[in-house]
Amino acid sequence: MSININMNRFALCGNGCLHCSNLLKMGKQTGNEGWTCKAFPKGIPLGIRSGIDRHDEPYPYDNDIQYHWPAKAIQDDDGKPCFHFVDWYGMPHVVETKAEIPDYAEM
Repeated sequence: MSININMNRFALCGNGCLHCSNLLKMGKQTGNEGWTCKAFPKGIPLGIRSGIDRHDEPYPYDNDIQYHWPAKAIQDDDGKPCFHFVDWYGMPHVVETKAEIPDYAEM
């Protein structure tokens, strides 16, 4: 059995954009039109949207705004306080202290 997938039907969007607190608008699912954020109000570059280029560091013409995920104070299974954030690749992390939170996930 084989499955044929038409990749033109899927939005090209790296995990980072979907998790970023700076995302303003998700555009068309097929193509690059309409995707905007605070860093790129006229359109997110395809390199970032596709996940090829990271945006947790400065990127040309990003208005000095990069990927940002606000860390959230939570409790672990034992009721101890800890902090949750998501990295550029969409991977969730839980750390015990604020000092372990990266710059892009400031409280």
